[in-house]
Amino acid sequence: MRSNRTEVAILLEILRALDPDAATIAGLSRRVNVPYRRLEEYIDLLRQRKLIETASEDEATGRATSFRVTDEGRKFMTEARQFEWLLRSYGIRL
Repeated sequence: MRSNRTEVAILLEILRALDPDAATIAGLSRRVNVPYRRLEEYIDLLRQRKLIETASEDEATGRATSFRVTDEGRKFMTEARQFEWLLRSYGIRL
């Protein structure tokens, strides 16, 4: 039986999928297996927290077309890996 991922696990997957290369929401949706509309919400959350930033925009609409991890996002991933390791060492799954 497959267990559901937590929101934190999904956010970390998104960050990992964007590091080191930028990606579009459509590409991310396939990589992290999250529906496009739901992924837009996660992208907004990560942008608000300054963990990702716009890598390119559509000149006609001014909308972001791809995203990349910021330095703060990389720092967050490093800390999250350490936290994951700690939890696993106690038999707790994130």
